[in-house]
Amino acid sequence: MTIITFKLLVEETPIAGAPLIIDAQTQTTDTNGEVTTSLTVDNQHSITTGLEALTFDPILETGSELAQRNPVRIEGTRVVRSSQAPCRVLVGGDPNLFFPTFNSADHALSVPLEYQALNSMLSVTGGATPAEIFASGSSGFAVPESEFVTQDGLYGVWNFLGQSVLIPPSPEVCAGTGVPGECSVITDTELLRPFDYTRRAILRLAAEATRIARAKGVRTGGTSFSKAFLRRGAAVLATMQREIIRSKGDKFICEVAPMSCTTVRISQPKLTKAFGSIYDLKLPRNLEHLRKRKGREVGDFKKLLVGGTQEYIVCE
Repeated sequence: MTIITFKLLVEETPIAGAPLIIDAQTQTTDTNGEVTTSLTVDNQHSITTGLEALTFDPILETGSELAQRNPVRIEGTRVVRSSQAPCRVLVGGDPNLFFPTFNSADHALSVPLEYQALNSMLSVTGGATPAEIFASGSSGFAVPESEFVTQDGLYGVWNFLGQSVLIPPSPEVCAGTGVPGECSVITDTELLRPFDYTRRAILRLAAEATRIARAKGVRTGGTSFSKAFLRRGAAVLATMQREIIRSKGDKFICEVAPMSCTTVRISQPKLTKAFGSIYDLKLPRNLEHLRKRKGREVGDFKKLLVGGTQEYIVCE
């Protein structure tokens, strides 16, 4: 038997807490990035990584061969890495810090939090938690800024695969209109679906009021109630457009967005109230049933809103 020490490094940094698979048995590196084990001299021994996000060329040598270069230096590579300094973003309108990452694999990789030395976060509150899953290519994750606030600015460290990612006391705002892969453009046409739904409802009411008035001989000036619906409808549509479209620039749907951008929240109660007011006209008996539709029609309108866009991002 011979005693062999394996030392795992990435760019000259010892990697503590990393799983090495030595002859099908998982052993974890110590604070110096080392694992020491007994191996037979004549048999071949296999040493591979136990974590796909941290790789190295597999070793297959006899104990005698390994002893000749003991301690055995293992040059590792981070497949996932922190790619930029943390920057400020908004998540649901609240200040967050975004930690950009890059995964050079063609699929998502995991660095479970159980590997505390490889993926952990030091924060003021002690409650900050990093991500465990990292998508292929440029990605990242957000953590509430409140986790890192001190009297002198922000403070915290993300320890990740041997990298110590320091949080600046006053981080920069994330550049651009969002974080890669996190934003998509939404058009005014998509945002105005409640507006279009309401316009069609107004036209149906006006057309039916005209038809009933003519068929039943309601003496109200022929199409005056049709015109009343259209006048009320025009005011309702103007209100809706002001509520929904508050910027002429591009609009985005983002999971996270730069703090330099603005989150526009669309008030569903305001849209619902405007829609319901279409049915509040005083009508003659022969048209009264149109007003009685209000409850059902407002219910259908609310269902439309639930499935629609409730907020968007503008960056001007």
